[in-house]
Amino acid sequence: MMHFRSAASLIAAAACLFVAQIPGSAQASTVTYDLVLTANSGPESGTGSFTITTPVLGTSGFDTVGNGALTAMSFFIDGMTFSLANATSAGVGFNFNGLTEVLNNIGYTGQNASFVFQLSTGGFGYSFSDSANSALQSSGVIVASVEATPLPAALPLFAGGLGIIGLLSRRRMRKARQAFATAV
Repeated sequence: MMHFRSAASLIAAAACLFVAQIPGSAQASTVTYDLVLTANSGPESGTGSFTITTPVLGTSGFDTVGNGALTAMSFFIDGMTFSLANATSAGVGFNFNGLTEVLNNIGYTGQNASFVFQLSTGGFGYSFSDSANSALQSSGVIVASVEATPLPAALPLFAGGLGIIGLLSRRRMRKARQAFATAV
């Protein structure tokens, strides 16, 4: 009987070590949003993305570089790149609808040469202009989508292995109990 208890203890210890390495919901993780910018007026459109540290469930606020929650933001429009390095201001507003994070607004103002790119603070609109040539102007809408966070490849394999070990241990325990009951 002692043999089965030590096997169960070993399984429990392995499971505790594994769980300790999985980031919990209280720990911060990052989420990347991909953006598609479609022009309503003017020719300039493009793509972009930003990465934020996921906020605590149930909170709302504005993530910025200053508070460390906005870790990356860049846009590629008409052959030009706009990033946090050339931003005069950048941030992302959010709230929660139940367990779902909902973006309220994306804010960015930056300049690359004479080209100025600006996102509005709501409605996910943008404007793009060349301050040296007022004829080059565009405005449009932004569609944001979340990149899926991949599941670690070893996680399902490890969980399956723990399940098999648990089932084998249970089967052996049942046989040992039956053998003990017949012997008594």
